[in-house]
Amino acid sequence: MTVSDIAPPTALPAWDAESAGPSLAALLTDLGIRQLEVISAPDGLNGPVCGAVIWEGVGESRIGAGDLVLAVGVTGAAELSHVLAIAAQSAAAGVITKRPEHLDLLRAEAQLHEMTVLCMGSDLTWHQLHSSLSAALATTRSLSQSSLGVLDGDLFALADAAAASLGGPVEIDDAAMQPLAYSNIDDDCDELRRTSILTRHPPAGLMEWLQQSGLLHQIRTAHRPVRVEPNSSRARLAMPIRAGVDLLGYIWLAEGTTPIDEVDPWVLIDAARMASGLMMRLRTVNTERRLPSELLRSALDGVGCPDVLMNHFPQHDQTQFRLVAFHLVDAERHRSDQRPILLQNLVALRAESAGYAAIATSRDDMVYVLLDDPPQSAPKATTSVARAQGFAELVVAHATQQLRTALVAAVGHGLADLSTLNAARLEVDRLAAMIARTGPTVGTADSLRTRAVLAELRELAKDRPHLLSGPIETLRRLDETKGTEYLPTLRAYFDAQHDLAEAGKLLCVHRNTVRYRIARLQELCHIDLVSPTDRLVLQLQLHLLAD
Repeated sequence: MTVSDIAPPTALPAWDAESAGPSLAALLTDLGIRQLEVISAPDGLNGPVCGAVIWEGVGESRIGAGDLVLAVGVTGAAELSHVLAIAAQSAAAGVITKRPEHLDLLRAEAQLHEMTVLCMGSDLTWHQLHSSLSAALATTRSLSQSSLGVLDGDLFALADAAAASLGGPVEIDDAAMQPLAYSNIDDDCDELRRTSILTRHPPAGLMEWLQQSGLLHQIRTAHRPVRVEPNSSRARLAMPIRAGVDLLGYIWLAEGTTPIDEVDPWVLIDAARMASGLMMRLRTVNTERRLPSELLRSALDGVGCPDVLMNHFPQHDQTQFRLVAFHLVDAERHRSDQRPILLQNLVALRAESAGYAAIATSRDDMVYVLLDDPPQSAPKATTSVARAQGFAELVVAHATQQLRTALVAAVGHGLADLSTLNAARLEVDRLAAMIARTGPTVGTADSLRTRAVLAELRELAKDRPHLLSGPIETLRRLDETKGTEYLPTLRAYFDAQHDLAEAGKLLCVHRNTVRYRIARLQELCHIDLVSPTDRLVLQLQLHLLAD
């Protein structure tokens, strides 16, 4: 793809150095962390983004301070290093590139130039990214340049401001024409407006009339207000609300004290731009929690840049961390509802109430929370684990009572840094699966250490089945085909510390029966139970076969 394949032009609307664009964190929240993976962010994600430029590939692009550089067509390591160097010299906000085959090399180059680098998802095209960036940056621009003066307001404040300027009732709808906000400064309204507000739906027959008359298509594609005259209702002006090419909704002006023909259309256009910015913000409720949550999910999956998460913890230089996993036991029953999201919110709130600085995220039937874990002296180390376990038990209890959800929790080991988050996730996943099968409801990596080691070895044996071959496989086959009980006898013999009488009690048979079976299985498989090594391997194989 060349630069000419991308429309609109090379440079997106940019601000000068003194202008306050959205932060990179806000853009990531608007665009979605799944589309842009953070590879390196040495200065965090709170710096402003003033615009975006496409790397020309010939000479030096006009990169300004605070710009995002779209490295279109840049694939070679040498050329990418050059782009990063130019971007760093220009104090750019960051560089966006396609995900390379060798991610470690890109991360090293980014660290060398102290440059923020983002990678695009494989299913995202440069054109789609360009359009999304244009929309996100344009909404911020509309917020900062609106003449209606409701920068810090909401949609209702905007509707009131627009109604005062336009001299008529104003309503703001979503893309399905369901009312989101309306002006309150006017008492006079017709039946169409009254029905729409009371039912929170477009009146019966209105959508059908708009579609059949062709007005709906005309409104959706318009760049200026469209006059609409519904039957038995006042004349109206309708203006689409867009973010880039995406249709977010509509803003309606009903005729009031100012005749429709005398309304300044640019005021309504300005109101639509303002509404676009506010509606985009509505899409990103709880931005402070959402972005860290997405970053944590990426780090747990083994991608992204875990170090960026450090900025979300106060005094992180003196802090250790601990990962806790909550597993929805009956996940199939809750797959279609919002239970994981509700549980994620519950976990985040309970962590804050317990005095933790925490980040929570959900993934399939799991909810994870990363807790700060201040370093402590050895005698107090158990206090930190006990505190995390108490927090997990409280969450499980509340989930049972409030969400009617069966839950188990696994508390992982303390982490000195966040570079091992992916391994920590595998650890708590393994613990949670084990707890879900055999209990208890809440377990820690320390208390379940032995079982966890066996569980990990069991996973290894699945990929390497030869670890369960040999005499143990012969005995298992005989038990299955001949109805013998060699494996239970051998297990009881080991559990009884080679005491035939005690083993007989465990099996409810006479000691002589145990003696015969042990002698017989040694003869069949040439097992030497006198050898400590043979005994160790057999005992380990028996444990791995237990499930």
